[in-house]
Amino acid sequence: MALIECGECHGDVSDKAASCPHCGAPVMQLAEVVDTGDRLTTTQQTSKQLKEQVLWAYLVMVVGVGMLVLMPLWLNAKGVAPTPYSYGTGAVILALGVIWQVVNKIRIWWHHS
Repeated sequence: MALIECGECHGDVSDKAASCPHCGAPVMQLAEVVDTGDRLTTTQQTSKQLKEQVLWAYLVMVVGVGMLVLMPLWLNAKGVAPTPYSYGTGAVILALGVIWQVVNKIRIWWHHS
């Protein structure tokens, strides 16, 4: 049986006691931490694969927005009139990125609950 210091009142407390006899503060958790000597580690709940999927979906959305904005400008610079297809390609890629992002967010939510 060893004496440890209370974290609240700094009085001497047995390491077997559940609480400090002076102030009533719980000390059992402190004793368990002192006994194991392990540091507290936190674990990220979202896997690396899901984070990469989110990153790729954002990249697809940026490419879609870029095509939606830049493709008609590029066609105008070449002297070609933009067609609905020039807007449609960027819009489809943007929509795919948004859908992919929504699916990823649902997967992350499902993984956490």
